[in-house]
Amino acid sequence: MHGKEASTSGKSVRFGGKVAETLAEYKQGNRNDYDLLIHQLSNPDIKSASLLSWLQELRRAVTVMSKEFESLVAIILRVRWEKHDTEVVDEYRAFLVDLVSAQTVYLRSVLKMLLRKFLISKLIII
Repeated sequence: MHGKEASTSGKSVRFGGKVAETLAEYKQGNRNDYDLLIHQLSNPDIKSASLLSWLQELRRAVTVMSKEFESLVAIILRVRWEKHDTEVVDEYRAFLVDLVSAQTVYLRSVLKMLLRKFLISKLIII
């Protein structure tokens, strides 16, 4: 694969494309790079540096992340961002703000995720 490779364990993917290009290809019916992106973001062991890079690219692509990319947004909303470095948390927060500003269709999903995160953390503290 040119610029991309999947490890034999199935856990790690190195993705060489730009997110905006991948989303455009997906709209044209080519799911290959999109599926690689989903796979990478679904990895519970994703490293902070990798997640930061993905979030920066995703943030630049929010204007094209219409409702048809709901599965991608759902994966992003399941990322355990609170377990990562401060820089990742800040970038995740900025991504969410940009996403709901550009695509209000995701506001309800983002608010639900945030409520769950904070309610669960409050219950754990109590």
